[in-house]
Amino acid sequence: MNFKNFVRKIISLLAILIGIYHIIIANPIRALADEVTLRVIHVSLFLTMAFITYPVIKGASGKKRFLTYVITLILIALALSVMFYVLTEGTEFFMRRGRPNERDVLFGSIITILVILATFKAIGLPLGILCIIAILYCFYGQYIPGWFGHRGVPLDTFIDYMFITTFGIYGIPAGVMVTYVTLFIIFGAFLDKSGLGRFIMDVSNALVGHTSGGPAKIAVVASSAIGTISGSAVANVVTTGTFTIPMMKKLGYKPHFAGAVEAVASTGGQLMPPVMGAAAFVMAELTQTPYINICYHAVIPALLYYIAVFLMVHFEAKKLGLKGLPKEELPKITKTFLWGGHLIIPLALLVYLLIQQYSPQRAVLIAIISTLIISWLRKETKVGLRSVLNALEAAIREAIPVAVACAAAGIIIGCMYVTGLGFKATAVFLEISGRNLMMLTILTALVCMLLGMGIPTTAAYVTCAALAVPAMVELGVPLLVGHLFVFYYAILSAITPPVALAAYAASGIAKDSPMKIGFKAVHLGIAAYIVPFMFVYNPVLAGISPELSWLAWSFLTASIGVLCLAAGSIGYLMRKLSILERLPLLIASILLIIPEAISDISGLLILAVMIVLGKLRVKRS
Repeated sequence: MNFKNFVRKIISLLAILIGIYHIIIANPIRALADEVTLRVIHVSLFLTMAFITYPVIKGASGKKRFLTYVITLILIALALSVMFYVLTEGTEFFMRRGRPNERDVLFGSIITILVILATFKAIGLPLGILCIIAILYCFYGQYIPGWFGHRGVPLDTFIDYMFITTFGIYGIPAGVMVTYVTLFIIFGAFLDKSGLGRFIMDVSNALVGHTSGGPAKIAVVASSAIGTISGSAVANVVTTGTFTIPMMKKLGYKPHFAGAVEAVASTGGQLMPPVMGAAAFVMAELTQTPYINICYHAVIPALLYYIAVFLMVHFEAKKLGLKGLPKEELPKITKTFLWGGHLIIPLALLVYLLIQQYSPQRAVLIAIISTLIISWLRKETKVGLRSVLNALEAAIREAIPVAVACAAAGIIIGCMYVTGLGFKATAVFLEISGRNLMMLTILTALVCMLLGMGIPTTAAYVTCAALAVPAMVELGVPLLVGHLFVFYYAILSAITPPVALAAYAASGIAKDSPMKIGFKAVHLGIAAYIVPFMFVYNPVLAGISPELSWLAWSFLTASIGVLCLAAGSIGYLMRKLSILERLPLLIASILLIIPEAISDISGLLILAVMIVLGKLRVKRS
């Protein structure tokens, strides 16, 4: 066995052990000291995986390779030394909150530096730079005039927040990774090994593959479904895009169009319950709302997102005359369900357990076990021991960037707390917006997308939620709606140029420019950028105190409003539309977005007139 294979096996073994560790600790955590200890172990283990998986010098050879190994070993030793220090100190460590000693400052400095290094390697420059800016702001805030100035933070106070309290590296984002997210990623990996991904692709093919623009619609349907088990835009692109993008290109779709469809479809996966990605679990903690309630409030915004994307793709396909796949080449829906219908049971069981008020940890643990049992109902879907180990390894590898991002988000949150920036930001946002809700929401959306450029959704959401949500609440927006608004735009940053991570992931498969893909994705997803404003001005769409009849009416009019927006922006409704014909549809979409009966009726009348005129035109031609 050569050295490379030996290292690879060590990495696989470590990933499997970390996966087993997270399954073992999947129980309600009660004692604060125990909770923080678990977070410390989790962060150190994932830093170890990050330094092994993302070497300091990529592709090094000769002396540089040896130097890379030495540096990696030193970084791993430092990460593990912090973990052992906290474990050996025991309860005395947590009793020193507010008065850290010299060793606390030393090890706190080490873990802070390690998290930033891991962030640069596992995620990229933007988030790492943001962490450094936040730290510099802590130490040199006394030199900043005006609103954002402060007295400056001494090193021991900074380390106290970052290392000992639950406001920094071991704060809510890390806690969410320990208790929820890693387990859900493992669950998704087990479902994938059982063949659920293939089942979803086959069902999507059978349902919409034969329609106009079929492969593009397959991407939308499959990505929305697979998004429920992956919770990651990039992972979703890589999973479904491998099949859908070549399929679209084969039928004559331009590469950048194919990549854009997959990018915009995959991005919404983080919005789609029951598994919505790490940021949704953080939202549950920040708002003190049960996770199943977050799913309930997010489901209509998620549906509106995918209705918007589906209609944009449909109208674009009709406008360009794109065809579907021949029916004889598509799988049969009945045969597909007979082969893999049983694979849906663990997902349905998870939803049922969450509704029955089981804790997310217990619910997902039962769902993982049920996946293994149910997979044995058919030989083709059976998950054996090798598949279990491969799933654990794949899950932990997938979780590395998320875990590192959560630790980095902890640094940013800690800096906001220790400097008081979070409290000042509320006044600043209100001042800039003139206490006008429309201006405030537009400002918040821009800040979210700006922060989200190259930064994982969790970090972008946490940062912007701390800055903007209190101001939105002060202007009368319900707390959960404010968080959903920020969450939505943090997700949309994945397709917003210049740094559109989902577009970059799609570009590798589509073999086209990520910028072209990104701008086309924004065009295809333009209706989705309007959806958050819908539920801010009509909180019923987010499930806030609705009567069932009003909820149904609001969802119907919002969906029709999205249809008008999609048709107006693409320029197709039964036929190609001129610029002047698009304008009434765009006006109708705005009227249908406003939560008033008179505006809804006006919007519906405009749409009805456009449909009648369109039918007369089509009949005449």
